[in-house]
Amino acid sequence: MTDQGQPGGGLPPLPADLPFPVYGLADEFTGRRWLDVWNRLGGRPDWPVWHVNLGHGPLAGPHVVVITDAKLPQRRLSESAATGPTGVADAAAWAQLGMLHWGLPPDAAGDRGERFRAEARQLSDRAEHLDREPWRDAAVTVDGTARAVRYRDAGGAWAAAVDLGPVAIGIYGFLMPIEQVSLVPVNRRLGRDYQPLTTAELAAVVEALTGRAGEHDGSR
Repeated sequence: MTDQGQPGGGLPPLPADLPFPVYGLADEFTGRRWLDVWNRLGGRPDWPVWHVNLGHGPLAGPHVVVITDAKLPQRRLSESAATGPTGVADAAAWAQLGMLHWGLPPDAAGDRGERFRAEARQLSDRAEHLDREPWRDAAVTVDGTARAVRYRDAGGAWAAAVDLGPVAIGIYGFLMPIEQVSLVPVNRRLGRDYQPLTTAELAAVVEALTGRAGEHDGSR
């Protein structure tokens, strides 16, 4: 296998038979699908999978990433430290981070500017308070039914989050309107249709972000 065919960043294979529904775009979406990232609670190899992030669309063009958070309970790391519980705030944080990276790209020198840094400083607090501005109401289709979500945008990108009960969902999109998002569980497609990005594809994403320097506007 050539370097172009190797998973970028050494992302390990996603475990099979996950015990929670992992959401992605419905079958009506016929474009590229990829495994963006996944992680276990606490980063420990014997602990349960915490979240799975699935990408949809051309890597440097209009695309959507769907984050499924397993809503895990708290676990003790040691007598004095713990991690979790996880939930919609975590999904919202992931979604905002993706929104900021695409909506507020770096300049030619690699600097993202003060607005990006200010947004990054507030990211966790805003993830914890979806009932406050700049979040507002929107809707996406989930399992064939319209569901209310909380939504915000920056530049040409946006983020949304919703608690579905068994899992929490975060979504971020770039140049693809939220109205086009229709979500269903895609567990049966994970090993077949969602593969990690190659190193060449990751390099193309970095190039695309750099090429967007100066394009973002002053939207929310």
